[in-house]
Amino acid sequence: MGFGVRPLRLVTSLLPAALAATASGAIELSLSRLEPSVIPPYQAVTVQLIGSGFDVGAEVLIESSASDRYVSHRPSRITAELCEIDLPLGFGPRPPERRVYLRNPNGDQTPPLVLQIRSPESPGQAEPAPAEDPPASPEEAVLPRILGLRPESIAAGRPVLLQVLGSGFADGAAIEVTANLNAGSTRLPDYGARAFAAEWIDAELLEVDFDRGFYPIPGVRDVVVVNPDGARSNPVSLHIQPEEKEQ
Repeated sequence: MGFGVRPLRLVTSLLPAALAATASGAIELSLSRLEPSVIPPYQAVTVQLIGSGFDVGAEVLIESSASDRYVSHRPSRITAELCEIDLPLGFGPRPPERRVYLRNPNGDQTPPLVLQIRSPESPGQAEPAPAEDPPASPEEAVLPRILGLRPESIAAGRPVLLQVLGSGFADGAAIEVTANLNAGSTRLPDYGARAFAAEWIDAELLEVDFDRGFYPIPGVRDVVVVNPDGARSNPVSLHIQPEEKEQ
């Protein structure tokens, strides 16, 4: 019987130690590298964050063009050691470096790493010495530019927070959208450009809250950014989808 009891006692005595080892060996949150760590300006890219201790529900924060401000990005894929984020519009060339870090749902966050925004050098060429940018022409200096909308398509009649992404947005910029200028009156619809106040996040991001959405006709509407000095961006299309009826 002694042989039947002693192994049981041995295994039982090891359980607390095994549990303690598991607790002390908890995966530490860390961020070791970005792939790629250099991306060209204004191009779609998927960036991988490689490290450990990533939790489902984590968010990736990337420094914006405004000082000390970060924009949150939700991962398209995440495991304990790999997090991927899709950047369909990329970033403008300024600033040339942006800090990136990951924050778990419990609030723990990694130290930041740097994502560089620049065109890659041609193979076999040494990196050129840094040089000052040539002075921009007056037209280039003042014109805002829209690269895309998030979302690009919305359901008719539903509230939506529209994000306008691009460059050259000035604080106080407004967003013009094709809308019914006679809305709220008994007159027949008259569609034209209507200005909506926007929240300036930084020079590359504006947000506007459409609390009532849009009527499904017309189904495509132009969106334009207008800076306080009157400079206007290129138009970009916002698609209005008819609201689906419940079966």
